[in-house]
Amino acid sequence: MSDSDRLTLAYATRYPEKFAAEIAAAPEAERLDVLLGLTAAAAGRVTARLPAAVFRKICSEQQDQLVTWLNASSFDDAVALLVRLPRTEQRNLVDLITDRSTRRRLRQFLNFPSHSVGALAVELPMRVLAETPLRDLLVELTDLGARRELAIVLTDADGLYAGVLDIWRLALTDKVSGTAADCSRRIESIQPEMSVQNARNLRQWHRHAWLPVVDHEQRVLGVVTREQIMGTSETIHSDTEIIRESIGILCLRYFEVLAELLERLLGGMSRRQP
Repeated sequence: MSDSDRLTLAYATRYPEKFAAEIAAAPEAERLDVLLGLTAAAAGRVTARLPAAVFRKICSEQQDQLVTWLNASSFDDAVALLVRLPRTEQRNLVDLITDRSTRRRLRQFLNFPSHSVGALAVELPMRVLAETPLRDLLVELTDLGARRELAIVLTDADGLYAGVLDIWRLALTDKVSGTAADCSRRIESIQPEMSVQNARNLRQWHRHAWLPVVDHEQRVLGVVTREQIMGTSETIHSDTEIIRESIGILCLRYFEVLAELLERLLGGMSRRQP
């Protein structure tokens, strides 16, 4: 290995997010050659952090390489790569990992009881590094056809949860300098171990159509939507029960808004009194 190759490998290993961004900016024909020039462990580490469109293309065309990279990856890097894939692909790839201990740990990590939120979590359409320049992010969003309701989660340099992208704030910004973190907001995540029954009672569903699913180490496993949670239960509900629950949620929200309006009104009246 030449000195330049060693420097490239060291850079890719230490700064995989930045290296992944540079691969994404390179001509398409050169991307795979760059990855294959790294060690399998470094290639897996970088691939897990590629932008969404590039990641999907590499994974769809290089299934054999994915297995090689996963077998050489650390547990955390393997998780970072696997959680970006559909569930069926996750299971198929884990079955091909040769180390028995790693294979068992990954199965335990990725498999959740059928009544839990983790079993409903789906892969994210897009993960964005919080330090991603807004100019680069806008290009990727244009290619993806981003909509207001699209689930886009931000992660830090270690791949941990750092908030969600606020599409409205991004659309209204009058500058293209800065990073994705400048157009982000923090919403409360949901843990994969939580039962669906308990998740149905979370007040976050009044404000959000989806929530990020984040484990106790702040690793983003995917997202779960309001429709998934409300349409699934540990017991089968009749139509009447479902209507009754829906009306109850609406009434609760109505009185919350009414109380807030009254508080503002009474507060304003008190300020106007001499």
